[in-house]
Amino acid sequence: MLNDREFNIELEDYRALLNGFILINVAVIGAILFTDKVEDVTTGLGFLVAVFIFVIAASIRIRKRMKES
Repeated sequence: MLNDREFNIELEDYRALLNGFILINVAVIGAILFTDKVEDVTTGLGFLVAVFIFVIAASIRIRKRMKES
């Protein structure tokens, strides 16, 4: 089991990732509102979502490896 300190650090990491993701979404929505090329912006949004999921999966995998060793 995780102790409180490790859990808080982990929670802060994910909170920072989520805040960054929200800021990216706000920027993309603003770009959609102020441009006519919606297709390009939504393709970029799909790419950012994929990168975000990859970052979370990689961080979970790294944490598991650190706990095993």
